Amino acid sequence: TRSGTNEFESGAFWDHTAENWRASDPLEARAGRKSPSKQEQYGIAFGGPIIQDRMHFFVAYEGKEYETPDTVTLGQGFPVARVGDFAQYLGPVSAPFDEDLFFGKIDFAAGDDHLIELTTKVREESEISNIGDQSTSTFAETKDNEETRVDLRYQYSAAKYLNDLHLTYEDATYNPRPVTNAPGYRLTDGDQTRVILNLGGGENFQDKGQKGWAIQDDLTFTALDWHGTHTIKAGIKYKLIDITAMEQQPYNQQFYYDINNDLTIPFRVEFGAPLSSVPDPSVTSENKQLGIYIQDDWEVTDKLLLNVGVRWDYEKTPSYLDYVTPADVVAGLNAIDPAAVAAGRPNQTYAQTLALGGIDINDYISTGNNRDAFSDAIQPRIGFSYDVAGDERIVIFGGAGRAYDRNVFDYIARERTKGTFPSYEFAINAPGRDCSGQANCLTWDPAYLQDPGLLQALIAADPNRAREVNMINNNLKTPYSDQYSVGVRNRWNLWNQDWLTSAAVSYIESKDGIVFLLGNRYPDGSFRENPDWTWGGQPWGNGIPGLGTLLIGKNDLATRAKSLLLQAEKPYTQESGWSATLAYTYTDAKENRTNIATLDETYIFDYPDVSGFGWHASTGVSKHRFVASAIWDAPWETVLSAKLTLASPLEFQAENCVDATVTADGHANCFFQNFKDDTTFGLRQLDLALQKNWLTWNKLRVRLRADVLNVLNYANIDRYELGRGNVGSPNPTFGTVTAYRQPTRTFKLSFGFDWK
Repeated sequence: TRSGTNEFESGAFWDHTAENWRASDPLEARAGRKSPSKQEQYGIAFGGPIIQDRMHFFVAYEGKEYETPDTVTLGQGFPVARVGDFAQYLGPVSAPFDEDLFFGKIDFAAGDDHLIELTTKVREESEISNIGDQSTSTFAETKDNEETRVDLRYQYSAAKYLNDLHLTYEDATYNPRPVTNAPGYRLTDGDQTRVILNLGGGENFQDKGQKGWAIQDDLTFTALDWHGTHTIKAGIKYKLIDITAMEQQPYNQQFYYDINNDLTIPFRVEFGAPLSSVPDPSVTSENKQLGIYIQDDWEVTDKLLLNVGVRWDYEKTPSYLDYVTPADVVAGLNAIDPAAVAAGRPNQTYAQTLALGGIDINDYISTGNNRDAFSDAIQPRIGFSYDVAGDERIVIFGGAGRAYDRNVFDYIARERTKGTFPSYEFAINAPGRDCSGQANCLTWDPAYLQDPGLLQALIAADPNRAREVNMINNNLKTPYSDQYSVGVRNRWNLWNQDWLTSAAVSYIESKDGIVFLLGNRYPDGSFRENPDWTWGGQPWGNGIPGLGTLLIGKNDLATRAKSLLLQAEKPYTQESGWSATLAYTYTDAKENRTNIATLDETYIFDYPDVSGFGWHASTGVSKHRFVASAIWDAPWETVLSAKLTLASPLEFQAENCVDATVTADGHANCFFQNFKDDTTFGLRQLDLALQKNWLTWNKLRVRLRADVLNVLNYANIDRYELGRGNVGSPNPTFGTVTAYRQPTRTFKLSFGFDWK
């Protein structure tokens, strides 16, 4: 928002901290070494007149260089002695992040009522991610993100209305790659979803981006008199963008090993291969987005203000609307189900098998003209504030409204992207893991580790073998959230100081989130191998005849959150020389899904639908959170500030096989059960800062600031060992700490200047 002025001015800043300026966390202290770490930020800005009173410029640059510490640990509670030479990959690690931000702006007052602005923003980032927890530095991925945004704005100001017109352009790319191009080594406890350690080459390879133009016009009418005073706001935005997506996963072949057997022979392999029939593996969609809104800020009386409005959004995604389900997929769905034949159902097609399991596959077969863009995104909103006595000492406020999200292109493009680079799975006849008689059973050859082409050759003659097929519901809706809130604001005079307090409650319910479920079914339509089982035994081998696993995408995810916010603020005044803010938040958040041990939260394979999970506390949300901050004009023209943050422990999702019921055939019916530490605080952090400003010669203002973060060096826990173990053999390390949050006690130095 900043612009140049009629005077030339400039400024610069530099912040720095490093590992020798911070304390070790308990895991680093135990290992006897710290992870390399640093945070360095720096920037410069310059602005001034091009034509006095008419045209100005402003440019800025900001850079960031981070190394964030983390820890690699073994999963499922296995001791270090069990992994032999792999122990060298455990312990402190760090994830580097570099960012360059560029900003430029020119404003031109073409007349008293006319303003023209041209703004450009450029963001360039590179980072290493997916490192820490059970992922070693070799298994990490590198990401380069680039984004350019240009905004040409024309604003016209009249006596009773304001028109704001924007023409914008954007170009953004995102392309994660494995750090190591080599086979992945996935050490497990025998279940490929329960990883102990990830080594070798990672699996994430993507090229994604969006580029296009938009035009937006906002019109505001002020001081309209009709049963009170009205401010009418209305606007329209049209956006035309080309969205591209290409992903090849797993990019490196992933070999799964069982720690209880031979660690040189895997028991399963996953790999991907391009389809020769699809020359271009990328998906491009020319999306059209339209948004229209109107709102009335109505001062009904001196005490009552109403805000009433409605918004409508519409988006066409041709890659979804025009998609035609491949003929071989349709043929496979309508083919006789060989598993049904073996079960004594000789004429049953796979579509009929799915119907027995509650899936009408016709809801997912697209002909290219049986899908419509979602057009029901009507979003009414109403709000009010009522000044009880007309002196702003007691103000009651509230509101309700609906907000629609967008269907994330990354999700709805899976029908196409997964079809261009299908993934394949083979069981391997390994010691203790005999797969003889199973479909897709492979005899082990060490040459598979050296030559990726050998595995791809296995499916070259029949590329549909063991192929993953993603299908999306033809009546896909757009996710939305409904929000309701009510509260009261007060102004008090306490101890001869003005205080502002507020109390508010809110409720947010989100629905129609996109989820991908396992569509495979047994011949009788069941999802479990045994009717007495409520866990495991999914029909992984009963996919589409002649193809492979079926995944279906639909609207099913939902969340709920009830919140209470209490806040008190003493504003800063020169007379008092201090300010303070106290805020407490209570949040009761629930969700109907699990994100345990998955790289993508939209894939859920443990139950036939999300009803199997039920509603449970959301992860990543503290139920109680308290933040207090204060600023004080200290002696010698310094400013002292402090911030205290307290939060209750987070909940983590984990399997419970220890308390599982055991069926007559010895099968353990595990279940999901959240884990939460019984400590009082999940986060405790006190930060202090002292800043000194000097005004020197020629209008040069210099500032020096020293921060001490987490002054009391509280060890705030980030992750736990969440493997509970199995029936009769609980994991003794369950609930132990595997990573701590940053920062530990850290000193940071900041320097800057401003010149006019």
